[in-house]
This record gives sequence, C-alpha cells and structure tokens, in this order.
Amino acid sequence: MPIQPSVGEKSVVVPNLSCSAAHRESQPSPAQNLNTGA
Repeated sequence: MPIQPSVGEKSVVVPNLSCSAAHRESQPSPAQNLNTGA
C-alpha cells in the first residue's frame, strides 16, 4: 500500500517539475520576445 502512493507522488512531482521548467522556458523564449518586440 505504501508503495502505490509513494510512486504516485514521485510520478506527479517529476512531470510537474518538467512542465514548470518547460513553461518557464517558453515564456522567456526568443520567439515570444521577437513577437512582442515586433
């Protein structure tokens, strides 16, 4: 029983961090900056 929640938490934390990093990189992306400048 303790193995299921443990794996679930890690599984949710890993993708969450990845998504956060991707979103942060997407925001300051050079493409968006160029669009905003134009």
